[in-house]
Amino acid sequence: MAHDFGGGTTSARVPVGTSEREQARIPHTKSPPFLFAFHPYRWQCIDGEWLPDLARKLIEPGVGRVDRTSDTTLMEVAAAKHGWTIIPRDRVPAGTPDGTYLAAYRCKDGLHHCSIWETPQSAGSRAMGHAVDRAGYHNWLRWLMQEGIVPPITEAVRQRLEAKRRKRETREQAKQAEEAKPRKPAASKKGPTDG
Repeated sequence: MAHDFGGGTTSARVPVGTSEREQARIPHTKSPPFLFAFHPYRWQCIDGEWLPDLARKLIEPGVGRVDRTSDTTLMEVAAAKHGWTIIPRDRVPAGTPDGTYLAAYRCKDGLHHCSIWETPQSAGSRAMGHAVDRAGYHNWLRWLMQEGIVPPITEAVRQRLEAKRRKRETREQAKQAEEAKPRKPAASKKGPTDG
């Protein structure tokens, strides 16, 4: 799904024809910008294909080793020491709107940040989460691997995750089987009656 958000990364991203007044009223709350990060042990199996399961490293001054000026240097160094790879925001295919994976929408109390594959949804003045272009996001994950930005899953990690998935499925099946069993009626306790 192609998106045309227009404007810079800090401008409102709303449908064409929406007035400035309406732009300022997106009902979602303010949220900090972020960087996507990859860890070699974090993968997800989508229809039999292993794709990276990226985390979001929030950029909030004073939180998670982000300094008061929003400098992420210490956060990035600490992440690297623990095996994370920070994915710079400009690591997107040519032609991506604004050349970044980060979108920012004006909201009542500042800016609401999300990925370009998410579109804030609302009903009246109520925020209703995000519509997600999963196919577009998955294509970007594939692109990251094709470009060598994210290495492919190793066989050892794949085997470990497969074993964990099988255990989880076995537990879920046992739980469902237990819930499907007919329940015995509770025995009623009768006490002495006054006669």
